[in-house]
Amino acid sequence: MSLDTNQASASSPNTGSQNPSEPFSALIILATEDKPGVLEELQEVLAPFALTIAEIQKIALRGRLILGVLIHLDQAHALAIEDDLQAFGEKSGYDVAMDYRDL
Repeated sequence: MSLDTNQASASSPNTGSQNPSEPFSALIILATEDKPGVLEELQEVLAPFALTIAEIQKIALRGRLILGVLIHLDQAHALAIEDDLQAFGEKSGYDVAMDYRDL
């Protein structure tokens, strides 16, 4: 199973129909080879943003790692976070996708 980092996220933030300052959530899914430090690298990418990490799930099977990270964020920051995550995925060779939901 592989996530395609070259395609748009699973669902893009709807920045036009709601108040952009209202919080909503995003599920970040990251897949890569299982190695130490992946979660810490992801947290470094997220550190500049005002968000809350609500939940982290980790699956490690057959040398592969899948991280699911649920964040609560300001909708106005969603595209910047997604851009940084996509650049991070491309630079590091990780597969990264995001899915958004209103809170």
